[in-house]
Amino acid sequence: MVFLAADEPDNAPAEGGDASELPTCLLCVCLTGSVYCEEVVPEMTAVPTLPKETAYLYARYNKIKKITNKDFADIVTLKRIDLTGNLISEIEEGAFSKLTLLEELNLAENQLVKLPMLPGKLTTFNANHNRLKTKGVKANAFKVQ
Repeated sequence: MVFLAADEPDNAPAEGGDASELPTCLLCVCLTGSVYCEEVVPEMTAVPTLPKETAYLYARYNKIKKITNKDFADIVTLKRIDLTGNLISEIEEGAFSKLTLLEELNLAENQLVKLPMLPGKLTTFNANHNRLKTKGVKANAFKVQ
């Protein structure tokens, strides 16, 4: 429990606020390189800003809708990303391009219709229960670099 002095501002979001307004480690559990953001209240609709040393991100069962090029651009230490059970329908091309250490990516139970290029070091990938069709998977999506 956190107590605020009477003259300190209350930085909590207004009723019905968005989780993106709060610092990540107030919404999520941050432990030595791992960030756990599962079923965050208020609703998490975008990938949270991560500490630079994050190696493992678990942001399961939220309402994340899109992955942008900026979401992981500065977090080159990521080895595992689990975004199971969100509402992701779009991943910008190049969103994972700087993640040279990424080995595991779980995008199961989302709304994806196509996949971007995936990192060459990826050893485990799960996109079960999406809306993927053959034409949404580029011929070189799994190209080993």
